[in-house]
Amino acid sequence: MKTLNKISFLLVAVLIFSGCYAGRTMTSNEMSYSENRPNIDVNVFYDALRPYGQWMNYGSYGQVWRPRVSRNFRPYATNGHWAYSDYGWTWVSSYEWGWGPFHYGRWKHDNYYGWIWIPGRTWAPAWVAWRHSSSYLGWAPLGPGMNINVNINIAPRYWNFVPGQYITSRRVYRYFRPWRNNTTIINNTTIINNVYAQNNHHYFSGPTRSAVQRRTNSRINEVRVVNSSRARRARLNSNRLSVYRPTISQDGRTSERSHRAKVVRVSDRASTRNAENARSSARKSRDDQSTARTERRNRGDRNVRRNRNSNNERRAQTQRVQRERKAATRKRAQKARKRNTNVQRRQVERANKQKRERTSTKRKVRQKAEKTQTRRSRPSKSINRSRKRSETRTRSNRTRRPTSVRTNSRSSRGSSVSRPSSRSNTSTSRGARSSRSRR
Repeated sequence: MKTLNKISFLLVAVLIFSGCYAGRTMTSNEMSYSENRPNIDVNVFYDALRPYGQWMNYGSYGQVWRPRVSRNFRPYATNGHWAYSDYGWTWVSSYEWGWGPFHYGRWKHDNYYGWIWIPGRTWAPAWVAWRHSSSYLGWAPLGPGMNINVNINIAPRYWNFVPGQYITSRRVYRYFRPWRNNTTIINNTTIINNVYAQNNHHYFSGPTRSAVQRRTNSRINEVRVVNSSRARRARLNSNRLSVYRPTISQDGRTSERSHRAKVVRVSDRASTRNAENARSSARKSRDDQSTARTERRNRGDRNVRRNRNSNNERRAQTQRVQRERKAATRKRAQKARKRNTNVQRRQVERANKQKRERTSTKRKVRQKAEKTQTRRSRPSKSINRSRKRSETRTRSNRTRRPTSVRTNSRSSRGSSVSRPSSRSNTSTSRGARSSRSRR
């Protein structure tokens, strides 16, 4: 039991000693900031950055600058993009003050003030560290005391990761991966140690142009950095990047206007309670205004969605009414076609019936006429009978003719011969009349 207690005591002592050593090492790095802080003339930045933020004293760092931006501001992430220049990957900020804080000095995050900028005298295209993998490219701002030799202990929440093909986008912030996934991505990425050296100054230049071209499947043109004569945001025109790069003095002069900076000592919070209350009330009012703007925006979005939904419903109702009208028109047309078809069919049937009736009537008339003609052409029985009788008489008369000649020898021949002929003619005429009367 005593042995276990001794071992545990030794482990606790080792942990405490290592923690103290690490704390002293980090503090020495921050205090031995490689930008030679005491020799920097802040006047170059003071006049140019004063309209856009607040200068204050921040512990051992001295004069620092706090930008007047939204709460979601992140250096090298908000309102800017990357461009490949003759110095490597250069951050092109859209802020009017972006010429200084993104190319000189370091950024540090304070839990109370947010992001603050510590001035420096060495210009670089961007003071960031880079990481990469087969899928992502990432960067994070270097803090105080960090350089190409010391760039560890960057918190995962300060990294920005995007898919590699979007690194050249003008709106690269749209493709940031959620910051809650940064730890997982960091564990699957490696550091990019491409270093650019100029005038004994070294900084990370980022991934090579060929590697990015393979990721984007497009050609990346190199732009040339030129000096601008005015303190304004960078201008990117075709293959020229105009950047304001002032010369920072190194003679150790004190700033004549540095006493104008508002002094707020972090170590003495009790003496600045009123200022903090004022800032907190201002922050609260800004938050309230932001909340009100968000509510108005959400209300506007709801109204827009409601109007869109009502318009969609109205459009759907109109389309439904139109479909119903078209269906009714189609049904009426079908009924009309069916009715017309029935009428036409009845008319055709009626015409066919009439035609058949006319044909039948004509046939009957023709048959009757033929029957009548046949009846007329065929002699009747009475006519045949009279003809037979007349022929019999004529035959009998012919047979009796010599007898009459012999008996009437005394009379003249002409009178005896003419009688039979007159009788036969008379009988024939009578038979003809009787047949006509029968007819």
